Amino acid sequence: ARCEALEAEAEALRGERDELASRLACEEAARREEGQEAAASIAELKEINAQLCGHRNAKQKIQYLLKVKQDNEILRGERRKLESLLTSLLAAPPSGDGAASLRDRYARAEAALSR
Repeated sequence: ARCEALEAEAEALRGERDELASRLACEEAARREEGQEAAASIAELKEINAQLCGHRNAKQKIQYLLKVKQDNEILRGERRKLESLLTSLLAAPPSGDGAASLRDRYARAEAALSR
């Protein structure tokens, strides 16, 4: 009698195990499908991003952005130089009158910045 009870309990446990394994397999399949959908969505978003940025190749995009940054640095340097030149021109006392005076002041200020 005890053996039969243990066998019945073992059978019930096997049934639970099989049910859990089945549910686990279903959930695993669902997660795998979600992962594939997410990967497809990521690929689609990357494509849209590449189209918006004008580059499909990530290396090209990086090179482009580096060039833009370098150009910005060059322009900032030129702006600083021009601001200094303007400050020098505005600070220099006028010598003479008219356009010749302005040209002289410009030449002196530019020479001072070149040193």
